[in-house]
Amino acid sequence: MSDNSPFTIAVLQGTLAVVVFVHVVHYIATLMNPGLVGLFILDSRVYVEMADAMTSQGFFGGDEAFGHAPLYPLLLSVLRRVGLGAPAFIVALQVVLGVFNACLVGLLARRAFGWAAAAPSIAFYGFYGAAMMLETKHMPSTLGVSLVLAGLCATIEAHFRRLRWGFGLAGVLIGAACLVRPNTLLFVPLATSWILWARPRVSSKAALGYAAWFLLGTAIAIAPATLRNHAITGSWTAVTAHGGMTFYQSNNEKASGTYSRIPGAVGNPRALARQLRELAETERGASMSIAEVDAYWRDQAVVFLLQDPVQTASLLLRKLRFWMGNDEISTEYVLATEREITPTLWLAPIPFALILGFAVLGLQVAISKRRFGAVAWLLVAFVASNVATIAIFYFSSRYRLPAVPMLCAFAGVGLTETIDRLRARNFERGGWLLPALVVAGVAWLPVSDDYARYASHQWFNYGIVQDERGEHHAAIVSFERAIQDRPGEWHVYYALGRAYGNANRPEDALRAYRRALEMRPQSLGVRRGIEEQGKRLRERDAP
Repeated sequence: MSDNSPFTIAVLQGTLAVVVFVHVVHYIATLMNPGLVGLFILDSRVYVEMADAMTSQGFFGGDEAFGHAPLYPLLLSVLRRVGLGAPAFIVALQVVLGVFNACLVGLLARRAFGWAAAAPSIAFYGFYGAAMMLETKHMPSTLGVSLVLAGLCATIEAHFRRLRWGFGLAGVLIGAACLVRPNTLLFVPLATSWILWARPRVSSKAALGYAAWFLLGTAIAIAPATLRNHAITGSWTAVTAHGGMTFYQSNNEKASGTYSRIPGAVGNPRALARQLRELAETERGASMSIAEVDAYWRDQAVVFLLQDPVQTASLLLRKLRFWMGNDEISTEYVLATEREITPTLWLAPIPFALILGFAVLGLQVAISKRRFGAVAWLLVAFVASNVATIAIFYFSSRYRLPAVPMLCAFAGVGLTETIDRLRARNFERGGWLLPALVVAGVAWLPVSDDYARYASHQWFNYGIVQDERGEHHAAIVSFERAIQDRPGEWHVYYALGRAYGNANRPEDALRAYRRALEMRPQSLGVRRGIEEQGKRLRERDAP
């Protein structure tokens, strides 16, 4: 049976059809929860506020360098200007992009390993719950994956067809991905090296030309953000100005390998940059530009990393362990919480550990059968750049997501090999499965209780926004759900007390405040809440 036999093509088409069906069903289920689509928390809220600012001031407005990647909020702003900015429409576009991403994963797998690997690769990505979850959120993750995959496909096609303009287009797409996820910049030198190394029977001069076109395309895509930042601040900032701050946030004495609050600073991303600037200026005793503030915190992180090599190595290993872990830890949206809210996410049940295990198996198969060609090396290069990003900063499920499609391509080969061996009843030398089983088993084991903590924090963050929007009863439900998972956090009881007070339930508010006071006796906010609700009760009960 040929690699692109009618049976193989039919399986591919059937897989795509089921992927489309599942993603559409989840989209409809999301719309049926009216309070979910427009509920923006943390970075999601920041991107929406950036879109608001761009709608009123334009891309080149503002008085500081970009603190978050600008392309996603820019696209939101453009859609608003043409009357297509409704949250349900934005989510619909992202669902389409999610299905498109699954198709591109199949294309990459076909280019790297043949037609047989395409359908299982599509299935691995299309039924990966964390990816489908983010399609329905106002987050740049899905768009970032689309641009990376399109850039890789363009690079591969330009490589095989020897198209200079194709490498330029690939550079533009990768540059655009950098405007969605600035850490993609780490992949640019690796991609350039690959273009020079994998030249398809052309001279070194021609390969240098291809690399130059790729770099030119990347620079053209990034240039508007760079020039805008320079015009406003006078400093050359490629995309965002908070890299040093994030670097310190990821590497300090309290860092855990996932998102950690900076000692002495708040956790709110909207206020964090301002507070870090105030802390730096207080320490230096002078006003500082945003570039100077960023450099200050970067230097603080370097000092921390150099002063204790053992702690540095331990933190690095912890980050890498989180990267290969099955827990979908994230600051904003956590898969465990979202599956509880929208059960249709269980229609995408494939866990990361399964993808990683089959990817290791596929890597072995590709090497042993000499199918590990230039395209496979490009996929490995991108995964390596993604791992480096986590090692430099911190782990979040959505930061790992861009590497998952490449792992799915390798996993498709691993699954195909497994099926072929089962059909042939070839069980000899079963040790070929051992590395994959070990990796998948290690990945499945939890690293810490961080997953439960982040799941609880999402309920807490939902409650904060709901309370601000006047949805006090919904906020109470969210806070109580957060307490169910993490009953020992005083600030949740404090927020619950405020929500009860806003809902005009002073007795319940007092009970929540008193519980918070037991855990945090020094909190002035809790004491004020008790006084206010006690006064309200006395006024209500007075004759």
